[in-house]
Amino acid sequence: VTNDVGIMNELAARETVQLVFLGGTLRRRNLSFYGTQTERALEGLHVDKLFLAADGFDTDKGITTHYEPEALLNRLMCRAAREVIVVADSSKFGRVCLHRILDTSGVAKLVTDTGISAATRDELGRRGVEVIVA
Repeated sequence: VTNDVGIMNELAARETVQLVFLGGTLRRRNLSFYGTQTERALEGLHVDKLFLAADGFDTDKGITTHYEPEALLNRLMCRAAREVIVVADSSKFGRVCLHRILDTSGVAKLVTDTGISAATRDELGRRGVEVIVA
């Protein structure tokens, strides 16, 4: 289930993947769809895992973004998911954007790069977040 054109294009060629595209209003800046139509398409869906990109990731303030419609949709996606896996490179740590998506307590796993500090990694571990360095 995705609202992202790039992910849709990547998965469309894989015949073993059942793909659901949410649609809505295109934000050309990141080639993703947002808005009421997108939110309605998500209603009633349940997913096992949500891979959520983050503009900001602060251990106290949580996962944040600059774009309000993205925050609204991401909150709904988090509610529909059994497990939230945040994907964020280390430049996102300590950054707090205007719109909160999710508290750190709602994150099961974090996939990041080797730039994550030991202190951040330890703090996330104390909060129950599994850190995966890729």
